[in-house]
Amino acid sequence: MAEVVARHQAGLVIMHMQGSPDTMQLAPKYDDVVIEVGEFFEQRIHRAWVAGIPKDRIAIDPGIGFGKTMNHNLALSAGDEVFPQAI
Repeated sequence: MAEVVARHQAGLVIMHMQGSPDTMQLAPKYDDVVIEVGEFFEQRIHRAWVAGIPKDRIAIDPGIGFGKTMNHNLALSAGDEVFPQAI
């Protein structure tokens, strides 16, 4: 997908989700949700850059509620200053 986005000079939204829609809320587990989601973004953003998508066309979405408990969501909301550093 990154190559298609780059070729058409489109924007890219990278969203984190643990599991699939059918399973994501069954038993979400993270050792450190902020670090793990941050590492996910670092990897995906690197792929986007390699594909030729500049950072000003990349948006990130931590996926509040997508494979996360209420405590995970709160930790991500409090740790959101970590994510812009990934870009």
